[in-house]
Amino acid sequence: MKFAVVDIEGTDGNMSISRIMEIAVYVFDGNEITDSFSTLVNPGVSPNIYVQRLTGIGPKKLKQAPKFYEIAKRIVTMTEGTVFTAHNAPYDYGMLRKEFKRLGYDYRIPVLDTFELAKKLLPDLSSHGLDNLLKSLHIPITDRHRAYGDALATVELLKILLEKDPTGEIVEKHIKRYDNWSQVTLMRPSLIKMIKRLPEEQGLLKIFDGQNRLLYISYAGDIRRKAEKLLARHSMRSEQLREQLKALVAEPIESYVAAQIKAKWLKRKLNPPFSPYKKCHFYERLPFKNALFLHTGKNSQSRSFYLVKNGALEGFGFASLNIQLSDYRSLKNRMIRLYNCPCARKIIADKLKSGAYFDIISPYPING
Repeated sequence: MKFAVVDIEGTDGNMSISRIMEIAVYVFDGNEITDSFSTLVNPGVSPNIYVQRLTGIGPKKLKQAPKFYEIAKRIVTMTEGTVFTAHNAPYDYGMLRKEFKRLGYDYRIPVLDTFELAKKLLPDLSSHGLDNLLKSLHIPITDRHRAYGDALATVELLKILLEKDPTGEIVEKHIKRYDNWSQVTLMRPSLIKMIKRLPEEQGLLKIFDGQNRLLYISYAGDIRRKAEKLLARHSMRSEQLREQLKALVAEPIESYVAAQIKAKWLKRKLNPPFSPYKKCHFYERLPFKNALFLHTGKNSQSRSFYLVKNGALEGFGFASLNIQLSDYRSLKNRMIRLYNCPCARKIIADKLKSGAYFDIISPYPING
């Protein structure tokens, strides 16, 4: 089995508007790297300032780089007959599929996510983010947050994971073949049509029964792919869900932070039977007294906001770009109350630690 270990750097932390600005591919046959390719890519747009600071890649470096269409054939040739492998693969695979889609080409190959595989094979670790895995496993890395550095480190991670699964059974179970519709033969044709109508965008997947009751809700990096994966499972629970569902609803949300928090909030409020709310025991306080975190919103015309008041996570919401964000009373009226929910607080804290692309207003004027 050959693996195409890929890492992509995008122009924005928000996948739905991000463009590829750097890509690295290492073809690994289980023993050694047999081919490699790495290049900056001219995305046609400037990376946002946070990405520039994180990666050190600015507009001047990208101006002379090839456009994606100039390297597309090389990528197809390299990855043909391989398993697309990346850490948090839905991001890298989704970004690559989007770029190919712009060229009119439907790029689909099997996918392996080393994040999910590490969770299975290294269950005792406190975190399975790339930084913690590299530290815990003593994997050296140069040029973190550059595609070639991260991809090469992921190759070393993959070597360790393959060694921990000598029969290959666990790895095989984690390979996703999203284009293989033989996996969903248990689904009625009408359901397959419903899934195919879902967007390949980031946001929330909601499933309702005939009485419009929420059966299931989840954040998804790719809503259609999430539905395919969920409803293709050969399990009693998936069979019951397939029998009861009457509607699949997608709510695209460009901000992955807002989408994750809203999914948690709805689970807590409605406790859907197929995705019940699970309490989160997170006791850390956010390192701000009064602050407003800003992230991308539902679309390019809005922003999501997260209000911290007296050290507690007060709530979140969405505001159009023309809203005066310093007006506490206006935001309070738009806000969904979170009451310092530990699950939501953990999402915010994790994103802060990982260098998420927040704008932060601190101290924020609380005037009522």
